Amino acid sequence: RVEGKTAKGIHRSTWNLRYSDFPNGRSGPLVAPGIYTVQAFKNIDGVTSKLGSEQSVELVSIVDPTLERQDHTQTVAFQKELATFQNVVDATNDSLAQALEQIEATKAAITKSPKGTPELVAEARKLEMAMKDLNIALNGDPIMREKFVESVPGIRHRISRVLFGSMRNTYGITQTQREQVEIARSEFREVSQEIRQLLEVDLKQFED
Repeated sequence: RVEGKTAKGIHRSTWNLRYSDFPNGRSGPLVAPGIYTVQAFKNIDGVTSKLGSEQSVELVSIVDPTLERQDHTQTVAFQKELATFQNVVDATNDSLAQALEQIEATKAAITKSPKGTPELVAEARKLEMAMKDLNIALNGDPIMREKFVESVPGIRHRISRVLFGSMRNTYGITQTQREQVEIARSEFREVSQEIRQLLEVDLKQFED
């Protein structure tokens, strides 16, 4: 879907040759060479109707690939599945970030409260550090990144690099990219269980 302007005059809309219906809500991978059709529509007060007749256009590659292309359908299916996985990881990351803000506020409240004890502060600190360790697993070490020190990439970094990198070529998914995704999936299985235990059990018990 390509949106067009509605002001008076003649306007040009350009398709970027990428899928638009992608799970991550952003522009998807490049489409394969072939015959495509285009149809203009107008939408007035919620009513959509066609403008003109459907037209065909042939998409061809401007270069001869050095490497034999992989099956494009399988490549796009891999990318869509990875984008869906990215959504799950991002949602988990958001939940962890909210819990981290929550425990920091709770720790501050305990410190200020007349009924606060060193034991409660220590327990809050323990939960906070556990959350920060899991955050590093998801996002990598922020301090090492700031200092430009090589470190193990986080799960989200592995996924985004593969998704972004594979969308910038027409070859397909490399073996290295597949390995990175498998590492991310394996690490996330363990990390997600730890996050679920921490947020749904440990944090709730502490709050009680």
